[in-house]
Amino acid sequence: MNAPASGNIRLYGYSYPGYYTDYQICVSNDGTNWGNSPVYAGWIYDSTTTSREIYGGYSGSSFRYISIVCYNTGFSCNLFVDCVSTSY
Repeated sequence: MNAPASGNIRLYGYSYPGYYTDYQICVSNDGTNWGNSPVYAGWIYDSTTTSREIYGGYSGSSFRYISIVCYNTGFSCNLFVDCVSTSY
């Protein structure tokens, strides 16, 4: 992002029915240091082709970079970032 942001990460997604999709969200101020662990980790299972909110909100310090890593058991991951605030 072109300015520091905080809060209001909205992540939507879906998985191929019958398969797990695991995901992790990490944030960074400098794009190099991503902390010791993700700010959130979760999974989607047996979803439809309609996306649903799988993560909402972030209460940590401000950040400029978001890394979203997803993986599953053979089918594509379908993730959408809806919005990120740009308040300091």
